[in-house]
Amino acid sequence: MSVISVQATTAEYRLPDVDPDTRREFASIADSSRRALSEMRGLLTVLRGSGDAPLVPQPDLLDIAALVDSTRHSGAHITFETDPPQLAAGRTETSTSTTAGTDAPDVPPAVGLTAYRTVQEALSNAVRHSPGAAIEVRVMLMDDQIVLDVTNGNPAEAAPGTPLPVAPGAGLGLAGIRERVGALGGSVEAGPRPDSGFSVRAQLPTR
Repeated sequence: MSVISVQATTAEYRLPDVDPDTRREFASIADSSRRALSEMRGLLTVLRGSGDAPLVPQPDLLDIAALVDSTRHSGAHITFETDPPQLAAGRTETSTSTTAGTDAPDVPPAVGLTAYRTVQEALSNAVRHSPGAAIEVRVMLMDDQIVLDVTNGNPAEAAPGTPLPVAPGAGLGLAGIRERVGALGGSVEAGPRPDSGFSVRAQLPTR
């Protein structure tokens, strides 16, 4: 991961002829790898039994918008719908965990983190197993629950272009989603759709 971060960060200096779109792609890769490194270091610190694990803000509902945007940089075609609408705006420079532009929903931190991780894993699965297929993400905050829907279409109907190869997975992603959501008293439904796509639907209680 460190090598990936360094390569992506220095690419524009080593390859001066790259176009602006490619520079932005490298910047996105560098940012993603730095985030992954930070999380891995924190996890390793905890596993080693140290009390010095770095205390960094955990992602929540407001960070899903940035997650969707960064996944689009990989070439994925994603539509993103939220209710209330301000969730689609994401986090601003002045926002806190409970404010973003207008008043953002106040949900328990564990619920917000689990919602983010659920969408993150569902998007990762869609990009990995159905490259090029259209993806739809819906985040709905109701009176006492959050409903998350992430669906992808048939990869055979992907938009024109050079498709990416299907990447193998360990099969642990959906199990991880079920464990996270189940620990909070929620539920998960995941499986293939009639159009050969795939759907992940999670419901998380907020009270």
